[in-house]
Amino acid sequence: MSGLTVGILGCGKMAGRHLGALKALAPEASVVLYDPVAEAAEGLAGGYDDSVTAVASPDELFATPGLNAVLVLTPTPSHADYVIRALEADAHVLCEKPLAMDEDEVRAIGAALEAAGARAREAGRPEPVLQVGYLYRYMEPMRAARRVLDSGALGEVRSALFRLGGRGNASAWKHGRGSGGGALREMAVHELDTALWLFGDLELGAVLEKDLLQTTRT
Repeated sequence: MSGLTVGILGCGKMAGRHLGALKALAPEASVVLYDPVAEAAEGLAGGYDDSVTAVASPDELFATPGLNAVLVLTPTPSHADYVIRALEADAHVLCEKPLAMDEDEVRAIGAALEAAGARAREAGRPEPVLQVGYLYRYMEPMRAARRVLDSGALGEVRSALFRLGGRGNASAWKHGRGSGGGALREMAVHELDTALWLFGDLELGAVLEKDLLQTTRT
């Protein structure tokens, strides 16, 4: 991975995890960090050598020479803008879930991805990859379930009850629509992605039950 240059937008908890994993895999990678709270980016960069630097604006990050990939780790309402800008810079993109706030934003991202792919084909270079950070499909219990389904041991599956649960994250902003996209975008997207991965494309989708247990995240 010689010459790898990666930009990270958003320097909260997930940025530390992504940066640590990246440096473990590619110690020589150059990483550029941006966060609207400058101290967050500077503090994260301070834990590494001069191959990790903080910049003052997204414009400066996207103008980084030789930018190969961008990690979008910011609150959900900013995802579409940053993902599109990264694709316009012909970079690969990993975006924390969910990808966007609504279908219109997803379609705009799709158009930017198609345009970036066309530029890459014309230039004879690999097309950019856009991926969303859905973890559950990589966890061993889910992979074991996939192996059982693929084996045919259960026959034709007509119905499945699928639940993911845990104590959740105590950060209230993640569950507000205006900041984190709302509870469905924050949590239920994991269930939907894993269900699609296990069972294939949906023919029909419907909300059967919806209940708000707490009006305020505690």
